[in-house]
Amino acid sequence: MRALIALDEPHATRLAEELSRLGWDAHATPATTPGLAAARGGVRGAGDEELELLVVAARHDTLTRELVTACDREGIRIVPVGDGETPARLAQAFGLGVPMSPRASGRELVRALRDPLPVAPVPRNRRRVIAVWGAAGSPGRSTIAIELAVELARDRDVALIDADSHAPSIALALGLPDEGPGFAAACRQVNRGALDVAELDRIALRLGRGPQVLTGINRPSRWPELREDRVRAALSICREWVDDTVVDVAAPLDRDEEIVSDLAGGRRNAATIAALQEADLVVAVAGADPVGISRFVRGYA
Repeated sequence: MRALIALDEPHATRLAEELSRLGWDAHATPATTPGLAAARGGVRGAGDEELELLVVAARHDTLTRELVTACDREGIRIVPVGDGETPARLAQAFGLGVPMSPRASGRELVRALRDPLPVAPVPRNRRRVIAVWGAAGSPGRSTIAIELAVELARDRDVALIDADSHAPSIALALGLPDEGPGFAAACRQVNRGALDVAELDRIALRLGRGPQVLTGINRPSRWPELREDRVRAALSICREWVDDTVVDVAAPLDRDEEIVSDLAGGRRNAATIAALQEADLVVAVAGADPVGISRFVRGYA
């Protein structure tokens, strides 16, 4: 296997030498080498084989979005390296699993590559807002949101919120009454300064032993109730209420309606945009067919 070790010294040279003794084509480069193009330039003179593995320090200046994107495009596996909470959070943000220790040996690296990627556990005390978005055409946003909330509720306190201002469907999908107060009531209470954890407990519907549910508006004409400032404030209070808040949002992301709407009024897509901006994690859903992928790419762009 052809590998590039982009770590601080003496770890880079030590690990490259250990991997070379195990039969790898491994080369060391400074951890400050910017970007994949420069990193590949460091090994280009050693042969024409393609780079297969990049061992890189999990720091903000070395493990970047551009680097991860380039490695994904070229099929290069990344192994993050670092100690402490910051490297772990950075690696998890890119879906790279738990970083290896910079003191790990070449044999430990080889063994780690044979096993599935380790997943960093979510701390029990971490409160998250998770938005589920997808392009138009019913790719399964609400279904994914429901299943995700139910699965998370196995060992965490979870709320499921229907913030779709175009076609809310959580209540119908779960067989719950859509005439209840729901998320719109939470937003109204925000406007009155009366929303707190106790009020959320009162207006939410419990789904068996699963998540608590705040259903959506039961008529599309009620979308002005989901104003941007109200949605942001409600989601902020939800962080105090439960461990995970899963929010099902509408597909449209455009702001073109601002051109033709009363500038002092609300925006129909404001609830979606506010939820996505407030989210710690966004789950993007696409239909697995040419039309679905095309709609997703256009909507995401």
